[in-house]
Amino acid sequence: MQQLTGQRVALGVFLAFLMNVMCNWQMTDSTPIMAMAVLHGQTDNTMFAKQAVETARDTVIPNLLTYSRGGSVLLNETIPAHLRPRELLYINISSLESGVTTTGCFSIENYLEQLALMKY
Repeated sequence: MQQLTGQRVALGVFLAFLMNVMCNWQMTDSTPIMAMAVLHGQTDNTMFAKQAVETARDTVIPNLLTYSRGGSVLLNETIPAHLRPRELLYINISSLESGVTTTGCFSIENYLEQLALMKY
């Protein structure tokens, strides 16, 4: 009898763990990170840098607010006053070869709202 109870408890714990993983697992959105990595390489040529940032913002990452490469600012939208610091995502990419750093600021307000709606 004890062996049967032990098997049932183990099966119940396993099923509870499996249901917890299945119900709470969410894929992380890596679009801003990958877009910044691509833009880091594309903005190396100063003739096409501004166009590359504008095209990326118009198509893939509309929530990009600011973008700078080294000392030059290629995109500088005003950050809305209603955004809290936790709703801003700063991504820095540094090149070991050239020593250039690119920085992008993203608004993740909509992402956090969708995450909250799916979670609760």
